Amino acid sequence: MIVQDSPSGSRRFVMTMEQHTAFADRLADAFGNETFSAIGNESVRYVIANHDAGWRKVDPDVHINPKTNLPYHLAETPFEYTSQTMRGSPDFNAQHDALAGLISSMHTAGC
Repeated sequence: MIVQDSPSGSRRFVMTMEQHTAFADRLADAFGNETFSAIGNESVRYVIANHDAGWRKVDPDVHINPKTNLPYHLAETPFEYTSQTMRGSPDFNAQHDALAGLISSMHTAGC
């Protein structure tokens, strides 16, 4: 999940990674104008819409950070959960095609 950073006691916006990828896909759909091209590569568009697909198995079981009493932010999520996503996202995208799997692996590795 993505948990907005805000002052203590303030309301925070929380979104699942699936909501995040859906938003990224909408941005990619709107990308491009007379100055620069739209994203035309189908594999790249697929990865944009599915780059965090491995979180689909993790996010429904909301894990609460005892320090904040909020869901764990993706960067603070314990390894036992993120390890599932690190492999799940590239594996999911690789089923589409090899380029999608490679791009997703690079995203997961932080390249």
